[in-house]
Parts: sequence; C-alpha cells; structure tokens
Amino acid sequence: MGQGIIKTTRKMYHKALMQRMNTTYDASKRYNIDLLSAIHFLNFSWKKLAPSKIVTCFAHAGFFSTVVSDPDDDQPDDGRTGSDLHEAVHKIAGQEVEGDFETFALADAAAPVVAPATDAEIIYTWWPRREREPCEVATMVQAREFLRVL
Repeated sequence: MGQGIIKTTRKMYHKALMQRMNTTYDASKRYNIDLLSAIHFLNFSWKKLAPSKIVTCFAHAGFFSTVVSDPDDDQPDDGRTGSDLHEAVHKIAGQEVEGDFETFALADAAAPVVAPATDAEIIYTWWPRREREPCEVATMVQAREFLRVL
C-alpha cells in the first residue's frame, strides 16, 4: 500500500497524542498511553483522512472498485428458478422430496431448548463436593462490630 497514507496517518496519530499529553501536562498530571488509547487515537486519525485519499492509495496498490450487485435482487445469478432447483434435488435424491423450504427450515422448531446455565450454576457444578459445615449467621450487632473493625 502507498507509504503516503501511512505517513499521514502516523503524523495525525502523533499530533493527537501530543495534544493529549499537553492537556494532561497543563493539568499537572502525567499521561501514560495504553493500548486502548492508542487504538482510539489511530481510529481517530484514520477517520480524519479524506475518503478520496484512501481510494487513491488503494488504487495505487492495485485494488480497484468493482460493481456490486443489487442486494434487493432475489433472482439467482445463474438464471435457474426454484422449480429447476427442485427438479435437480429430485434427480439427486432419486425420489420425490416432501414438503417445501419452510417445512425444512422449521423442522427443529419443536425441539426442546435448554436455557444456558448461570455463572453460579457452573461454579457450583465444579466446586469440590464435600459436606459443608453449617455457618453461623452474624447478628446485626456482630455485623456492625465487624464493619467497625474493617
């Protein structure tokens, strides 16, 4: 890919980083960059680039825009219709296929579904199984005393 767009992005990244460092320095704080902040700065810098520069860069690298087909077009690209496909499936299966697509798609709709386990249930399943001694429940006076000590 073209080096110009990379250099421009780096310059914008460094500018944003220096602005952040100056802002924190003025507030008498020290700024430490972390990975998430670096990613945000890079994203900010990339979004500030003009789309025409990005298109030009990719064109220099050999990527060209292609015509995208209309996503609203429901017709198959090869010109075959639904009945043609049904006949092809009939030939492959060697017998008449019962039902339609909706029957196929909803075949497992009546299957029982189990709710996902909660974190507590997962932990309890793997927790060592031993006889637990009954714990003594603290009274309100004892709880206040414990909190005062902490």
